[in-house]
Amino acid sequence: MSENLYLRLKYTGDDARRHVLPAYYAGESLAGFSRIAEIALYYAAHGVVRYRRPRSEFFSIYVHPPRAGSFESFLEIAGNLGGFTLLSGVPASLVAAATYDVLKYTLLRVTGRDAKPPLDVLAQPLSPHSANIEAVIDAVEPSARRFQNVIGDGANKIYVINAHGSTINFNDETKSYVNHSQNNREVRGKVFSVHSFNVNSGYGRVYDQELRRSIPFQIQETANPKTKSIIARSLNQYANEQESWINLTFTSIDGPRGRPKKILISNANIDSI
Repeated sequence: MSENLYLRLKYTGDDARRHVLPAYYAGESLAGFSRIAEIALYYAAHGVVRYRRPRSEFFSIYVHPPRAGSFESFLEIAGNLGGFTLLSGVPASLVAAATYDVLKYTLLRVTGRDAKPPLDVLAQPLSPHSANIEAVIDAVEPSARRFQNVIGDGANKIYVINAHGSTINFNDETKSYVNHSQNNREVRGKVFSVHSFNVNSGYGRVYDQELRRSIPFQIQETANPKTKSIIARSLNQYANEQESWINLTFTSIDGPRGRPKKILISNANIDSI
């Protein structure tokens, strides 16, 4: 059985109804999607976030001829997908599906949607991969903007569809989310629980009890030296099902309607809990 992953990019509405797209935006969209896949799958293959030229001996991404209906492009991700670091232990018959799930998780998260980690290695609090995937989401955001620029300039919606019909949709709302990033420089303090953290990269996720959702974070270079150890302690307590709330001082990068996309931490303490 082939372990290659086949994807269909379906553009609908506007010019796409006539089975055409403006050349510039069509090229931008395909290039943006391909770079998202390269960065996300390079991490899946090597366990390293690569921002520039994420080329891997484990896989290649090929485009097949497009077809009408409305306008559809076809991509093939080919290679030794079973050799990916994150897919170690995945049965050969499920490798293509697991590869798609990693890509789907990345696409949903970068466009502001909640998604359950598709692999145990991404869900375990003490696994460095559960924190490093936040760096992957950061890395693909510029490409997510390129991918969706065609929305409103040739198409109304984009669908990414795998061979089994699983579909990820993109529209005005997802485009607005990646295009709207406002630096909220107001310094705030709030109680969080740390659910993932990589001490080397400074990336992770915290749970916001008020918003009832988790939020990515990055520790600022100028943060208090004790910040990392306090955050690591909270993570260990969370992993061991103990009380893990800590007070964080932060600014944020906000998306539409002021919803925080990421918090930038400058200090952490437990004294005021």
